[in-house]
Amino acid sequence: MNAIPSAQTDLARPKLLVLGATGATGRLVVKDALARGFEVRALVRSRDKAGGLAGAEIVVGDARNEALAGRMPS
Repeated sequence: MNAIPSAQTDLARPKLLVLGATGATGRLVVKDALARGFEVRALVRSRDKAGGLAGAEIVVGDARNEALAGRMPS
């Protein structure tokens, strides 16, 4: 991933949805994406396990179950 120039507005920021963000690799992906200027949403099954994902928008749900997948804002 490349860094996003600071002159860009929030509308131009690339967006990233991370599944598995509470795992070791997911946490690294979230941290790196935020550092590079991405707007990050993390779909997590448990808000309790989402500690340490500061800066990411946390969406509670389950990607394996459409009824529990959570409502993703546009």
